[in-house]
Amino acid sequence: MKPIEVDLGEITKQIKALYGETVSEDVIEKEVMREVIYRAADQLLMAKELVVIKQFDDLLAKWAYPKDLQASYPVAEGALAEYAGPLEWKEFTMELKKAQIRFMITDEAKIRQLGKYQLDFTQRKAAEALAKLKEDNIIERLVAGAHHSFAASAAWTSASASQITKDIADAFEYIIKNGYISMADLKSAKVVVPPEVWGEITAIQEINNIKQSIKDYVKSHWGVDIQFTTSSKLSDNALVLVPSELTAIHGVLKPGKIPLSEKRRVHGRGDEFIISQYFETVVVPETGRIVKITDVY
Repeated sequence: MKPIEVDLGEITKQIKALYGETVSEDVIEKEVMREVIYRAADQLLMAKELVVIKQFDDLLAKWAYPKDLQASYPVAEGALAEYAGPLEWKEFTMELKKAQIRFMITDEAKIRQLGKYQLDFTQRKAAEALAKLKEDNIIERLVAGAHHSFAASAAWTSASASQITKDIADAFEYIIKNGYISMADLKSAKVVVPPEVWGEITAIQEINNIKQSIKDYVKSHWGVDIQFTTSSKLSDNALVLVPSELTAIHGVLKPGKIPLSEKRRVHGRGDEFIISQYFETVVVPETGRIVKITDVY
C-alpha cells in the first residue's frame, strides 16, 4: 500500500501556529494524526471538484439568497431606476454533523516493530473511510438538490455516442438558459457518471469520423471533464453541473474550536485514537446550475 504523502514538517508548524509554540508532544502527535487523515481523505475525495469547500467557525451557517433583482436601462438623465419593490429572499442553512473514526495501535504490533507499518496502513484505511462518507454526503446532496432533471434518451450502456452527447448538451442548454453563467464558468463544468457507464464513456469509437472516446470528445469540443464517482448515492443518474459558490458548498468545521483528535492508553491493549470531523454539503436553491439525467443504465 502506498504511504500517504504529506509534509509532516509543514503540518507540525501549522499545529504550533494554532496551539502555540509550547504545545505538548502528545497534542502534536494526535493533531498530526488528524491532519494526515484529513489531507489524505481530501486527496481521495473524487467529489471535491464538484463543490466549493469552506471552513466554518460554527456548526450552523445560515444564508439568505435573493431570488430576483431587476435592473433598469436606459435610465434618463437626472432620473432614478424604477423601484423594484421588496426583495424576495430564499433562506437556507447548513448544520455541520460529526463523522468519527476510532482505531488502535496494539502493543503487539509495537513489539514486532510493526507499529509504523500498522500506523501507515490504519491512516490510509481511516482516510478511505472518511473520504467515502464525504463522497456520499456530497453526491447525495447534489442529486437531491438538482434544479432540473430529465430521462436519458436511452440507457447509456447501449446508447450511441450521438445520443449520449445530445443528453449532455441538453443538460448544458438548461444550465446556460437558467444558471446565469459565463464562458469562463463553463471551463469548470463537470459531468459525473456512475461506474456502470464508465466503460461506454471511455471506450474508443468513431465520432465525427475520428477514433476517440465520448470522454475525449466532450473534453475537446466543450472543455468539459467527465468523471465517475463510486458513491452509490448517484444510483442510475448522471449529473451535469457548474461548480461554484452559487451551486453547492461543502462546509467543514475549522480545527481548534473543539477537540477533533484524542489519544488514550487502553490498558493491556495499546493506544487508541479517535479522529472526528464535522461537515455537511448544501446546494444553493434555485440557481439552475445542476441538472440530473436519470436512467443512464
